[in-house]
Amino acid sequence: MSISTPRLAVLIDSDNISYRNVGNVLNKLKNYGEITLKRAYGGFTIHEDCPGSKKGWKEFCNRNAINMIQTSQYREGKNTTDITLTIQAMTMLYSDLYDGFCIISSDSDFTPLVMALKERNKKVYIVGNKRTPSPLKKACNQFISIEDSENNTTATSPSLPKGFLKKLPELFQNSQDGWLSAAAFGKILKDANYDYKRLNPETSYGTLSEFIRQNTNIFKYKMKVTGNDTSNNKNMYVSLR
Repeated sequence: MSISTPRLAVLIDSDNISYRNVGNVLNKLKNYGEITLKRAYGGFTIHEDCPGSKKGWKEFCNRNAINMIQTSQYREGKNTTDITLTIQAMTMLYSDLYDGFCIISSDSDFTPLVMALKERNKKVYIVGNKRTPSPLKKACNQFISIEDSENNTTATSPSLPKGFLKKLPELFQNSQDGWLSAAAFGKILKDANYDYKRLNPETSYGTLSEFIRQNTNIFKYKMKVTGNDTSNNKNMYVSLR
């Protein structure tokens, strides 16, 4: 009797989840089967200067070979992303090409879809944040926390060159209490002729913050709160573990 690797379809609700932690999740999903399809759903044609722009998502999808499915909003307040994802998931179900589905979203509206997939003997994984509603968690075969995936990158983070790792303490020698702003760290790397985008051929880092976030076995980071508004907080500080 031959044993085949389960085939997984990964469907991402880009309106509900940040792209920043999805890379770690994709690495984790490889433990459950072969990812044979990756699709992200959202309004990817929105101009980069307009509110709701998907610039970050588009760059992430291009780097990770994720097919972007445009879901135009025909009427304000109506979420066509959920509907499009659901319709395509059911089409995939009846194609019988996939043994399991992973839906990356914390939206409880997907609960009926998850139940329908399970009723037809498909494994269903939900990836969401800690605020994911209980019904969606209970409906799936397994819930995977994005926060846990971010915190457990030690086992999945590709190794960095030994020469670079030995040099790191020296790069931080002028830090304040062991912390550097990400901007200062980036300048130090550049002055030392280290291109973070090329330090590991197995992984492509689009931004310095992604490089730091995806190597949390080496770095710690925190976000500095400015004023009373934390919604657009981009002040990253980095330290060595």
